[in-house]
Amino acid sequence: MDGKEPNLIIQFKWDDEAKVWVAVADNAGLVLESESLAELFIRIKDALPEMCKANHIEIYDVGFVFEDERKKESLSEEDVLWYRLSQVKDTYLDFIYATSQYARKNASRFDRVMEYLKKNPKALSSDILEFISNQPDFYEDYSYYDVNSDS
Repeated sequence: MDGKEPNLIIQFKWDDEAKVWVAVADNAGLVLESESLAELFIRIKDALPEMCKANHIEIYDVGFVFEDERKKESLSEEDVLWYRLSQVKDTYLDFIYATSQYARKNASRFDRVMEYLKKNPKALSSDILEFISNQPDFYEDYSYYDVNSDS
């Protein structure tokens, strides 16, 4: 981002009794829960704009804080991806969502993205997106549309 401190902090904690992840952003009035981090991030992405609008908050940067670091040890592979993407220094929700969508298309993509994140723990979102866009299968997705084609 541009050096500003996040104006919206989303705190994640594991509720051991309910067996769910809970996400809370006090100033946005956001409280959500889900059994997986992946599903929780999707719910946040869907709910956050409306919650911020209702609470008159303009988001310019979002920070993610995990209260129970020990719980990370038992995450599913997909949740580990979402967690790692949330810890990228200049992360943002659309980046997390788009990167995870790319990786989830097939196992080899997932493995390549996870390996890149492991080998490059200080990579910025732009580095990760550049890595993905240089993959040979990047343009295979239905979301890619050649504006110069007639179809």
